Amino acid sequence: MVADKGLDLNIAWIEGDSVLGEVKENLKRDPSSYLHVSTEKTLAEWNFEPLFGQCYLGGIGVARAFSEGASIVICGRVADASPIIGAAAWWHGWSRSDYDKLAQSLIAGHLIECSVYVTGGNFTGWKSLDWGGINDFGYPIAEIDGEGGVVITKPEGTGGLVSVDTCKEQLLYEIQGTYYLNCDVTAVINKASLTQVGSNRVRLSGITGRPPPATTKMGLTAFGGYQAEVHWAMVGLDIDEKVKLLETQLRHNFGKARLSKFSLWNVTVYGTAPENPRNQNAATVDVRLFAQANDAEALSEANFLRPALDMNMHTYPGATFHADLRTAVPKPVGELSTSE
Repeated sequence: MVADKGLDLNIAWIEGDSVLGEVKENLKRDPSSYLHVSTEKTLAEWNFEPLFGQCYLGGIGVARAFSEGASIVICGRVADASPIIGAAAWWHGWSRSDYDKLAQSLIAGHLIECSVYVTGGNFTGWKSLDWGGINDFGYPIAEIDGEGGVVITKPEGTGGLVSVDTCKEQLLYEIQGTYYLNCDVTAVINKASLTQVGSNRVRLSGITGRPPPATTKMGLTAFGGYQAEVHWAMVGLDIDEKVKLLETQLRHNFGKARLSKFSLWNVTVYGTAPENPRNQNAATVDVRLFAQANDAEALSEANFLRPALDMNMHTYPGATFHADLRTAVPKPVGELSTSE
């Protein structure tokens, strides 16, 4: 694209994140060599064939690319905050061991990584926002000085808000504890401090750094089978009892043989009907049958849709299924496992 436009730009590519080959070799030698970070099960117990494996890299490679004269740096899988670490480390000439500075830039990146979350989007204090700007939230800016000092702000004249509360909410988002891990540094956040220093300007301080962990997070993606769903509208009184009736009849209609083919099959209610609804919409809840299976045939019309709907005239009163049945057609799904 640069050549086509006649531009004079240097492009760098950061690689090293793709590790599928190494993972497969390690699994041959030791099937228990990888543990899921949440379930602590081994990949040998995962029962899926990995299609792609990627590690979450840090930002020092980005800094190196800029120092070599790159105008644009294209990354494979890097952690969300890593590009901010890389840009700050390059601009200020930080070394790999400037852990306090790197840690501050890591949390700065964490604060702005989710677009307008930190400037008022998804904010639990949304009622306090100026509604004149709710369709034009300003994208966040992290100002990072040479000592690692951070101020979060946004462009003037844009909607939204940068406050201690908006920053707190984003700071606590996806945090796993006192230590925030990255390939470049471990940020210690238990003494983090946020201070309003101006209109839409919040200073971050108190973050200290330690050496990075010995391992990095790795994600493995696999083909996870198929899924399909059917929805009913359930209206009025005795919702819980109607759901029990529907599920009992569904289980009977599917039968043990069909049910055994599903890796997941459940009936879920969404919403509640008030005690004295004023109209039919208010009295209606959504009931969802959701199923997953390794084989698409288990979710075919004959094995999923027909057993679900053929009984519709002898179930709860007023039974109404959603007429758009595209969701009942099996569609492929992905499966993700994260390891260290």
